[in-house]
Amino acid sequence: MMNSSSLLLLRRRLLAIGLSIFIACFLIGYNQPTHIQHALEDITRNGPEASEPKRHRSKEEFIATTMSSALEDNFDYSHIREVCDAQQWDSTVVFTCHGIIGGIGNIRQEILHCIRYSISAGAGLILPVINLRSASNLSNLTSGTTSMDYLFDQDRFLSRMKNACPQMPIYKDLDELKKLGPVTETEMIYPRKLPHCPLIPTYSAQSRVQELKAPKGEITLVPFERVWQHFPICRDSVGFANTFGLLLPLRRDVHRLAAVILYELYSHYHLSIDPSVTTTNPQAHSFIGIHLRTASDILPYWIKYRDQANYYLKRMDSSQFLSSLPIIYIASGNISSVQEFSSEVQSLSSPKPVVTKYDLISGADRDELANLTWDQQALVDYLVLTRSAYFMGMADSSFAWTLAVSRRKTSSAGSCGWRMGSWKSHLWGTSFRDEFSDLIGNRGYGWESRMWP
Repeated sequence: MMNSSSLLLLRRRLLAIGLSIFIACFLIGYNQPTHIQHALEDITRNGPEASEPKRHRSKEEFIATTMSSALEDNFDYSHIREVCDAQQWDSTVVFTCHGIIGGIGNIRQEILHCIRYSISAGAGLILPVINLRSASNLSNLTSGTTSMDYLFDQDRFLSRMKNACPQMPIYKDLDELKKLGPVTETEMIYPRKLPHCPLIPTYSAQSRVQELKAPKGEITLVPFERVWQHFPICRDSVGFANTFGLLLPLRRDVHRLAAVILYELYSHYHLSIDPSVTTTNPQAHSFIGIHLRTASDILPYWIKYRDQANYYLKRMDSSQFLSSLPIIYIASGNISSVQEFSSEVQSLSSPKPVVTKYDLISGADRDELANLTWDQQALVDYLVLTRSAYFMGMADSSFAWTLAVSRRKTSSAGSCGWRMGSWKSHLWGTSFRDEFSDLIGNRGYGWESRMWP
């Protein structure tokens, strides 16, 4: 049996060993490319996007190639199909996605969550209905309703669902469903309140649906409450996590307008943008992308302009890689903020032009862009920003998070990997950082694990 002095000596040795391990882990993490000081300088990018195009493409060819790569429907459906094949399906149960609301970041995840829980219950689906934002008051998100083709390509969604999950019947609306027989609507299912063991959440609605199921001979309609960063995407395979979001393609017209803008960046500023790669592949040595979230609908506790601007300016001035990029493409719903930020950029050690979508489009294309609603125009910004060499936004914004997680799947960690040294970036005020994106703020830690790219 140890005496008190021997026990004290043992404790000191264990403490010293533990401290040594901690310091070693810190130094290992510190030297990873995602560290706050070295995230960009240590990046090495290979492949076609890292080199200049071999020849200059005409505008027509550039736009056609961009559209062809963006609208390609023959992605790998096998991962989604495998999950659907393993599910027990019930043709008498149908989900309806309740309360779909917000901008593209929220709405996309809300619909994907609804589809994923529908699959888990072996249920059909009524095409989602989207709540409209008021044009005169951006904070009013319930000024009417519209179909999902307001933001998405509905026909291609249906085609992709048929290829990926043919077992799931999809109905245009409630009237179409009622033609099949009597419909009984159940109480709302709240995914965060599904029955579960303590500290072990449930991510399947199947048991609850069986409890609520209508009598035999009736169709059970299940309203599913909206949720947008809840389901752990890597609960399924990495392949599923990477392809599930592809079920929701954006409208064709916004793809074309984004292609026009990308061509202007490519031709006027001689940027390395390869139109033949998909829109989710970040482009090395192209441009800095920034989402300046200062529109009139911001919430009181969100990060204000000054903190956003200071962070972006400091990051650009302290990074050799960002300083080397020739231009900034900025997305913002506040033109005054853009003008102020543009002026401040000129005081950097490496000043550069700051452009928006309206600076890069003209004629009939500009008129077409202007006729889109605020949320539809955001789709154009989204598609352009996916091609940036590095993207910066703020963590209060679902739009910025959507960009970060979409780009993440091409990072070294991928959608389901661990970002070495990522925990230290939180100490410096960023919620997310990898080789391609940086989100300032102290909200949303871990959201990347619950948002499909």
